[in-house]
Amino acid sequence: MNDCHQYVAVHGGAGVHACANDDEVKRAMRRACVLGLQILHRDEKPLIHAVAKAIVVLEDEEVLNAGYGSNLTLNGTVECDASMMDGASSDFGSVAAVSGTSSTRTVAQNPRILMRDLGVKNPIVATLALLEQSRTPDPLGRIPPMTLTSTGAHNFALSSGIPTVPPEALISPRARASWEKWTARLAKAQLPQSEPLHAPSSLTSPEMQQSEKLEGLHDVQDTVGAVASRHGACAAGVSSGGLLLKVPGRVGEAAIFGAGCFATPNMACSVSGAGEPIIRAALARTIVSAIADAGEDGDVHAVLERNLTRFGDQRDGNAGVLLLAQGRLWCAFTTEIDIMATSGRVNKADDTASTSPIQKVPDDILVELFLAYVVLCSENFRLRKKSDTMPKGPIHLGGVCQRWRAITLSTPSLWAYIFIELRSGTVRPFRVANARSLLGLFQARSGACPLMINIKIELDYSWGISSQPLADTLAASVERWRHFVIDDYDFRFMPLVEMALRKRQPWSMSMLETLCLPTTAFWPIQSEGLGLSLELFSIAPNLRQVTLFVASRVLFTSTGGLQIQLPWHQLEQLGGIQVTAHELMLLLRQCPKLIQCHKISIIEDDSVTMPEDYLRHPLRSLDVYFQWQYGDEPQIMSSAFAQFFQSFQMPELLDLRLHFRNAGGLPAKLSAFRVFLESIVSLRRLALRLEGESVLPYEDLHSILATLPNLTGFEFSQEHRRDRRKHIRPNPTCSPHMIRALSPITGGLLPKLRTLSLLGRVEFNCQELAEMLHARVAANAALEQLHLHYDSDSVGPKEFEPIRDILGARADIKVVDSKRDLPRGSPAFPKLL
Repeated sequence: MNDCHQYVAVHGGAGVHACANDDEVKRAMRRACVLGLQILHRDEKPLIHAVAKAIVVLEDEEVLNAGYGSNLTLNGTVECDASMMDGASSDFGSVAAVSGTSSTRTVAQNPRILMRDLGVKNPIVATLALLEQSRTPDPLGRIPPMTLTSTGAHNFALSSGIPTVPPEALISPRARASWEKWTARLAKAQLPQSEPLHAPSSLTSPEMQQSEKLEGLHDVQDTVGAVASRHGACAAGVSSGGLLLKVPGRVGEAAIFGAGCFATPNMACSVSGAGEPIIRAALARTIVSAIADAGEDGDVHAVLERNLTRFGDQRDGNAGVLLLAQGRLWCAFTTEIDIMATSGRVNKADDTASTSPIQKVPDDILVELFLAYVVLCSENFRLRKKSDTMPKGPIHLGGVCQRWRAITLSTPSLWAYIFIELRSGTVRPFRVANARSLLGLFQARSGACPLMINIKIELDYSWGISSQPLADTLAASVERWRHFVIDDYDFRFMPLVEMALRKRQPWSMSMLETLCLPTTAFWPIQSEGLGLSLELFSIAPNLRQVTLFVASRVLFTSTGGLQIQLPWHQLEQLGGIQVTAHELMLLLRQCPKLIQCHKISIIEDDSVTMPEDYLRHPLRSLDVYFQWQYGDEPQIMSSAFAQFFQSFQMPELLDLRLHFRNAGGLPAKLSAFRVFLESIVSLRRLALRLEGESVLPYEDLHSILATLPNLTGFEFSQEHRRDRRKHIRPNPTCSPHMIRALSPITGGLLPKLRTLSLLGRVEFNCQELAEMLHARVAANAALEQLHLHYDSDSVGPKEFEPIRDILGARADIKVVDSKRDLPRGSPAFPKLL
């Protein structure tokens, strides 16, 4: 397994599920993967916690046969099996026949335990607790249990503090209705046989009788499970409610070592299907062992096909396998020929039919997987080999087999992601020709799909003309450009594109929605020829998002007019510009529909007199940089800061993020800023980021937050502050004071706060933080998310355990180096800021 990759994959069972439940099943499986992957990304908990978290989601889904909604036993109760295995340590744990009630003896021994309180909500959580307890040395040297059943499993779960619910809370209405239906049929079938007058046996064939018996009985009876991998280690888990109308106390494959799941350091396998045959075959362990015996270059597909075909030859040999091996995800299952699954109905035409080989993943699912792979290839193109000029995701997929080639050729959307990179010193005629050939291939195979184009090109003067054919090929698809990102060093390629468009008039940009000009040159872009190069985008009727990264003198003429011609009046998002407060005011007047401004750098210009009136604008998200250059006078930048907030009113603003860089003289007088904030009753999220030598005294921070009683999200980020000898200097923002101020008891600041994010060099007392969280819970103002990416020598990871006990998965706590590891974006509000 590739060490740099993280995987979580889940399955809902190899049984038959009603088509009407498709949306619920897909939604649950998608959420299980997301929550499992979140644990992997945090890298704080063991890998098996990600497996457990994913399976908990599946257990809580009514339409799946595990936990809530499980098939009921003959007695009408829930009894579940579950197991987990950690491949790195070979540790295994399982619980079996965990029912919704405990024994009478257990209740009698402790009168406080009521019968209705003894249902284990999530068997996989009890399994995780058992596995982790087995790693703790016993004081008497006893061998810890690997599997617990029935009452023993219940008592262990209760003593371990595993969440419980009333037994009836585990029984879903669907499961109850199905149980009532089939118990009635069972009672009828057990009556003495008599010939019904209206249905002679001669008119009812054995096939019809068998079909009637099977119809709906086995609709949902298979195990759910998950496999995961991180840093080269693997883990697997399964959970099941078992067979419908099973005998109480029956144990299925989900609780048996080597049957339902198995894991090694580089493989993980989760199995679903008919329990007893799977147990006899020890199917999960058998498959993993066979792949290991085949070696690193062994044919996994052949191993799966051989073992599952042999397994399917026996009676009730139905099984599904989810497998992580050789750095890939494998999915295979067996079914009997002519079994049809439609709207939850099962029709069996031949009881003696042989089994089919491994079933293929449907084409529509393959297409979704292929699209995700192609997007990932484009995003990670910087990790490519140096000889590459474009990511070739669909080409690589099509080279696997004939079926995959047919799918890639028949799916135009796979070819709609185009990324070209020609770096300085590598631009030669053969490389330009290769890029042109690939570009033409992708454009042809993408059909009429909108194109996502990302170009990074550095042309020197000697190879500019030879790049004209590449520009001609790119211009041929201008009508289908939807997202156009170009990093054109010194802007030598864009004029070639303009020349190509002039040769093929008329043309349009009817699909273009996003234009972005990132730069590898010095930011911001100073080239005065940029305005001419961007005129071609002025006719794009649907252009909504523009990121330019340009300097003020490129954007405006000497008389204050805009010299870049774009459809400013229709833009909704704008970013990357460096302007004065006065120039931003002029620009916003040209953009009445603007909703979001990001990465706006404000510079000082004392030659311009600001108007006495302010501009009122319906902006909803604003991200502003105030950067003090070394040598700047603090009072000058203080003037720019004040000018900015005196120039605008934004009553509909929801999100505000401010960056202060090297602001050793951060304005002590924040009256203009506070007045600006007081006029925004709609503000919900505020982020303050202090970098370099920036300082914001706590008294000023408190006065800012006191004006925002409706704030629901707050983020504060502080880099290291060092003196000339590079010694860390104290941060006067004083986070302990802020923590106390956020408590309803000691401060009452931000009563509606739901998300708090503290990043970097922030000092706090963990005990006070825990007390603040408890106080907010008691005041019905509990935090929903807490992000602590802290850089501190005085606080250790163990001190955060009380905080994690309060918030659980809602606490995102990491140790970082604030000079290197602070995220550029916002972990608390990534989508809006």
